[in-house]
Amino acid sequence: MTIFNLYLFNRDGACIFYKEWKREKQSGMQKSEEFKLMFGMLLSLRSFAERLSSKDGNQLVRYFKTSKYKMNYMEIPTGLKMVMNTDPSAVGIPELLRTVYQVIVDFYYVRSNVYNNLFI
Repeated sequence: MTIFNLYLFNRDGACIFYKEWKREKQSGMQKSEEFKLMFGMLLSLRSFAERLSSKDGNQLVRYFKTSKYKMNYMEIPTGLKMVMNTDPSAVGIPELLRTVYQVIVDFYYVRSNVYNNLFI
């Protein structure tokens, strides 16, 4: 399994974390523009899924796949959005994203806010 990159967006669409590993092709645009495009695509995919759904309620897009990559997506109830781009054959990514959230985001985001609130 190859992981190309990871994005974390807050509920307002700001990219709060980005990391690249084996990204073979650069987008050719500034990172801030790439972040806006990625977040806009997430909103568009959600809208698309809800409009085409035969059932009421929120419809979740967990991933989409091309011949070159697989974009894996997870949204946390707090509004945090996580995107991990991998090779198309990657498996087990939902579990990996949950682990990233539980271990890294919980540690660095939640605990640091609790710590800061105790001493401010």
